[in-house]
Amino acid sequence: MAERKAKEVSGYAELERQARIKRLADLMLGRAEAKRNPPQIYREELEKDVEAIIEQEAIALYRATTGKKKIPPEGVPQEYKNRALMEVLRRWQKTLKEVRETTEKVAPPPEAKYLAEAPPVCPKCGEVMKRLIGSLWQCPKCYMVVRTG
Repeated sequence: MAERKAKEVSGYAELERQARIKRLADLMLGRAEAKRNPPQIYREELEKDVEAIIEQEAIALYRATTGKKKIPPEGVPQEYKNRALMEVLRRWQKTLKEVRETTEKVAPPPEAKYLAEAPPVCPKCGEVMKRLIGSLWQCPKCYMVVRTG
């Protein structure tokens, strides 16, 4: 029950419902399901130096753009380094966004869980209520009884 309430508080149920409706609409209209790209960042890339990653991307970009196999003796032009930096940042941001979305859908935020399990507040005097039996709660100040669930 607490898990269901946590989903309600976090908005997970609404996200799940919207995704299901969208998927059914896509199937009815004959559109193919969009497949998620695999994560763009790998462990080897995280262990490398950022400048080395950018240099590697700049070399690959230079070769792909110009069609030349050899790199000039003075190195890759700054223009290609800047473009490589932008591509690396874009790739990292995309992966971070995908990880964040997946994490939010798989595990509701902890504050939602605590809100669902929190005891109710007395509507009359504002005091935190004590549990009597099951879903019955009683205010220790004014003795008002409230049923939840």
